[in-house]
Amino acid sequence: MAHTSLDEIKRMLNIKDFRELGVRHAVQLVEMMPDMDREVRLKVIEQLPEIVRFAVDAMLSLQRAHESTIESGGKSRQQVHQTCRDAIAAYVEQLRRDDLDPETRRGLNEGLERVVAVEFEADVTHKRFLSDAFNKKILGVGAVLFVVWAVVGGRAAIRGGGAPV
Repeated sequence: MAHTSLDEIKRMLNIKDFRELGVRHAVQLVEMMPDMDREVRLKVIEQLPEIVRFAVDAMLSLQRAHESTIESGGKSRQQVHQTCRDAIAAYVEQLRRDDLDPETRRGLNEGLERVVAVEFEADVTHKRFLSDAFNKKILGVGAVLFVVWAVVGGRAAIRGGGAPV
């Protein structure tokens, strides 16, 4: 079934304007291209520079949010690290005392071990957070590249008279 108007395409994508096009819509749009009349494909592609601009703006906004999140996570990590360092120093100070009975010394050592475990877990969690944040950023860049590919592929297909490769 050939799609014959931009209004029909927007209706199928459930958008009012091509500036509302998100990554999910871009995928749908590329999938619909083979079923579009040649003139409709040309009109859709005329809209794509605005779509690419929107995608790049969205990526820049996500990048700013990502950087803010990383900065906040780093500050939080530093606070946890400092708290653990202070607790370790307090335990070490107590353990230097000569008048501790074996039970108290054992309790202090266990507390020190727990603080070290918390510090280690916080470090692992922070590294996982950074890795996840990086992966999300890569996905966003991939989405922008996909939209750009759709533009280039769509233009090439229309010039060649076929569907995007």
